[in-house]
Amino acid sequence: MRALGKMLRKLAALTGRMRFDDELDEEMAFHKEQIEQELRDRGMSAVEAHYAAMRQFGNSTRMKERSNDVVRFRLETVTQDVRFAARQMGRNPGFALTAVLMLALGMGVSTAIFGFVDAALIEPLPYAQPNRLAAVDESESAFPRSNLSRYDYDDWKRMNHSLASLDVYGGRDICCGWVR
Repeated sequence: MRALGKMLRKLAALTGRMRFDDELDEEMAFHKEQIEQELRDRGMSAVEAHYAAMRQFGNSTRMKERSNDVVRFRLETVTQDVRFAARQMGRNPGFALTAVLMLALGMGVSTAIFGFVDAALIEPLPYAQPNRLAAVDESESAFPRSNLSRYDYDDWKRMNHSLASLDVYGGRDICCGWVR
């Protein structure tokens, strides 16, 4: 997300070049004036403070160029990067193919894992009050947790007085109920 914001700021700076230059000039003038004022407050004359602030602030043109290099999106740089990538892929196509396949595999696996985590852990259950959901099953000494037959389910549903509702979920013989 940060990279997208940074890219958009650079594109805005590219389209609003004149406005950016004006704002940069204004900001640099403000900082020079601040330095000048501090020096005058310390007892320097106006002329001495002006030249001392100029020396302390440094070369304005160089500072503007640095700011432009940092902020602006340069089409030449992108073109150079694309050409370099194409040359490297042409020199070693096996490595390029392997890198592309590994990236695709990594993105696919990441997407699949996120899809599972989102569906299983993040998204709430499609019930009005999922915190009141309870699983019920039969218990015998030989099988502490056995599946419920269709006939047992029908009997449980008919004789149910403890649960708000009793429904089947998952496979054929698994049921659950809503606690009152």
